[in-house]
Amino acid sequence: MMDNLKFTDIKIRTVNVPLKKPIIAHLGTFEYWPYICLDLSTNSNIIGKSYIGPYLVDQLPAIVNCINALAKIYLGRNIRPFNFYEEGFQKLNLLGYQGISLYSLAALDIAFWDAYSKAANLPLARLLGSELKPVQTYNSSGLWLIPLEKIEDEVNELLLEGSFNSIKVRLGRKNVADDITVIEKIKKVVGPNINIMSDFNQCYSYDNALKRMSELDHQGLYWFEEPINYRDYDGCSKLSSKIKTPITIGENFHGCYDLVTSIKKKSSAFIMPDLMRIGGVSGWIKAANIAESFNIPVSTHLYPEVSAHLMNITPTAHWLEWVDWSNPILLDTGFKIKNGNYIIPDVPGTGIEWNEENMKKFIASEIKSSMVAFMKEFMNQQKGATPPLSRESPKDLDQSSDDSDSSNEASEEESGAPSEDSRRGAEKMPKNALKTPPMLRIDTQQQSSNNQREPSVDGTPEEKGDETVIPEAKLDDHNRIAENKWDSKVEMTKVRCPVLFLSGLKDKMIPSAHMQTLYDAATDAPKRMKRRSSIRGALMLPTRRISS
Repeated sequence: MMDNLKFTDIKIRTVNVPLKKPIIAHLGTFEYWPYICLDLSTNSNIIGKSYIGPYLVDQLPAIVNCINALAKIYLGRNIRPFNFYEEGFQKLNLLGYQGISLYSLAALDIAFWDAYSKAANLPLARLLGSELKPVQTYNSSGLWLIPLEKIEDEVNELLLEGSFNSIKVRLGRKNVADDITVIEKIKKVVGPNINIMSDFNQCYSYDNALKRMSELDHQGLYWFEEPINYRDYDGCSKLSSKIKTPITIGENFHGCYDLVTSIKKKSSAFIMPDLMRIGGVSGWIKAANIAESFNIPVSTHLYPEVSAHLMNITPTAHWLEWVDWSNPILLDTGFKIKNGNYIIPDVPGTGIEWNEENMKKFIASEIKSSMVAFMKEFMNQQKGATPPLSRESPKDLDQSSDDSDSSNEASEEESGAPSEDSRRGAEKMPKNALKTPPMLRIDTQQQSSNNQREPSVDGTPEEKGDETVIPEAKLDDHNRIAENKWDSKVEMTKVRCPVLFLSGLKDKMIPSAHMQTLYDAATDAPKRMKRRSSIRGALMLPTRRISS
């Protein structure tokens, strides 16, 4: 059956699942978790199933489109998971090997492996050559940045969920005394024989991380997870050399290249790849082989149902991270947590089966069928909130001149009075719209909970001096922009798609020099810089005229 197993169709559903315990972290507060769920049909009536959880519900349409595009490559062909992965990976060379393209490939890869092992009538671990061995597990479903008085009750609840002997807590509170109080409360409940993992969720700069970790280094924690930005491998390496508590990173490794980079720089004692970001089952197997070569312990991040199988074939297997986030959409196929170990169900495939009743209940009906539909709705919502993009602007932006002013495009400052377009736009704006420029207003509405400022060791935001993109000049009514800290320079290094930088030469709030800083930071993106004296009514969103 395996030899003639052909891929015939795919069904993709998006769901937004309520969390039993809301996530309260430096990255934001989340009460729901979005999933993309795949049903991969074959000519043998075998259905390969998989899911990925790409964090942000607004990103689901783009990933669904990418999955469909990749799936067309394999349609009608005999399923060969490793071959499919390599072929798909090569197809991504124009899009890039990270981000949603890799997530899409991972979702398909997991479904292919599930179908392939079902065709062999074997659990995935056995198909890959292992017995179904219990996997040591820690509970990571709670202990977020909750009030101190709730810590002990939540610890008791988490331990009872599977007789766990290991648990994870999120640290990086306002001051070190609060972090120590949390740790003491946990120890009071669990006693001395429980492993306590800790996670900072990238909340610190190097200097603040060093100070806070030094203050907690004697607390006997099992590890410090992601104390600083996940791509600062040099910083992690320096921290590892100065702190005795082991550091672990890896959930943000996008494929094996990031893993190899981290290993070369000796960034951490342990690693914990994420099944979606590392490239699914095939990507994991590659990563596990690399880690074995350097004798680095490998733990998991999310996706316990599939990750447990892969830990059985990982030579340096360490810890399985248990989260219950996907439980509402899954049927109980026999897995259980016993004495702190994950027991893999002895069923063909990965053990993923849908709870169809809940799948219908949690369907992400607000997700648009395409990004075109999404952008049309978004633009409609913005009508009246900001002046429309002038008809002349796209034409001007296509010109090759970088620094010259357009002769027919005088700024408000040059004319001494607002233009008619500006007056009409201002009349239509919401009362508070002028307090924040259009793009930033959109961003703060959607990301206010996700871009919290870095907590310093004394509870105040860390000052980054020249690293910040927000100017030091007085912002007047625009001070709300600085409420949420976002390291634009770092984020620009991650961008791989084409970028158009628009800079107003007489912009007093965001000087042209700051746009140049972002331009220089986008080292891996095709890019163009356009400077103008004025861009009347511009809204920094893609349009057909700009992109064509």
